[in-house]
Amino acid sequence: MSVMPLPSDVHVAPRPVKRSICSVPGQNRFFWVKSSNAPTLFDAFTTYVWERFTDDYQASMAEAEFYARIQRAMRGQLVPVEQVKPMHEAPGVFEIRWNWHDYANGKKQYIGARLFHMEKVMERWIIAAYLMCKKSDTDDLSTYFKQTGGAKSAKHAVEESEPDRANAWEEYRSDGFTLS
Repeated sequence: MSVMPLPSDVHVAPRPVKRSICSVPGQNRFFWVKSSNAPTLFDAFTTYVWERFTDDYQASMAEAEFYARIQRAMRGQLVPVEQVKPMHEAPGVFEIRWNWHDYANGKKQYIGARLFHMEKVMERWIIAAYLMCKKSDTDDLSTYFKQTGGAKSAKHAVEESEPDRANAWEEYRSDGFTLS
């Protein structure tokens, strides 16, 4: 039996071993684990992502896309692997992914953000605890360790905050979003 190869222009994303509720249609609640550096999701974006852009217009566009993707995650509409994937180095942790470009001094520069979270599947809760930003000017090994460390930090932050979640977690609700 021979297998017919796929044409090179067809993109097939690898299937994740564990599927995130961010990619299973339905209503999810989204929580941010408060920290001294970022007590709200807005503060996290401003602190860790906004400042990486040199162009305010590009930063503003990235912010709009950031919140739009969070809203799609809350509806279970993210594309596995491309937009959300499990972190094998930190079991139980997922990352929501963004890729942007900034233009500094006439040069195009890559900027990527990763939001690490854990999930309560039965409750359909997304509990995010760590947001990181990476730029094209960092080496791959440094980025790998920063990303792996971020995933592990998120897991630790969620687990440590869970007993006091009423005070430690802030629920994010977008304009016009209602739970059904």
